[in-house]
Amino acid sequence: MVREIVDKYDTEAPEKIIDYAGIKVIELSPDSKEKSFSLKTYDKDIIVINPDLKDDEYNYRLAHELGHIFIHFNKCNHAHGFGKNHYQETLDAEANYFADNLFSLSPITV
Repeated sequence: MVREIVDKYDTEAPEKIIDYAGIKVIELSPDSKEKSFSLKTYDKDIIVINPDLKDDEYNYRLAHELGHIFIHFNKCNHAHGFGKNHYQETLDAEANYFADNLFSLSPITV
């Protein structure tokens, strides 16, 4: 699935995929304890993210939330930190797998 998305949008960069896919990004209040979550409305996908995250974590959280949007498009809204159960942990593991695969396609610079 990741390869298809990268091919469709011609990029591995989460920010560009978000832009090309028309996903709205809203930043949380900087003092929020939440890191990120994603929502689906009737006509819009939304990623809500804490702007105070370090660059690497910020980008990983964007990719993670993209995973929720692309993999779990027909499932309920998703939010981190609002209580965990086995189902939630499975959804998060799948979104992490998506993010890991997205970043594994990116060229490594030294």
